Amino acid sequence: MRTELNKIERVDTYLNNEFSPSEKLAFEKELTTDNELSFVLEEVQLLRQAICRSELRKAINDNKPGGNSMGRLIAGGLVILIVALSAYFLSGISAGREMDKTEFVNTDLPAGLSPQIDSIQINSSGN
Repeated sequence: MRTELNKIERVDTYLNNEFSPSEKLAFEKELTTDNELSFVLEEVQLLRQAICRSELRKAINDNKPGGNSMGRLIAGGLVILIVALSAYFLSGISAGREMDKTEFVNTDLPAGLSPQIDSIQINSSGN
């Protein structure tokens, strides 16, 4: 029983990085020849992972009812911003004034030509 506890203590020391470089090297060499020590190392690593997962799961469950209020606040702000920008760009009003249809007429025509077209007649008889 004492040798098993000794191995667990040594594995903890190894996993906590508390060995000197020479002790670490000797321990790693011993791991290659001592199957029981390798097994203890694997079991302690699995136990540590299970404890971490359990603590994380507890933290998640503790925060579940309220949720992430900061995340919800940011998401709500983004939705409002997107709706406001969409309304602005889809409204057809730019900088507080309606566009005048003559703004798009090219007025740089030779003298005598009018930029307005009164009517277009199409002759379907082929004349």
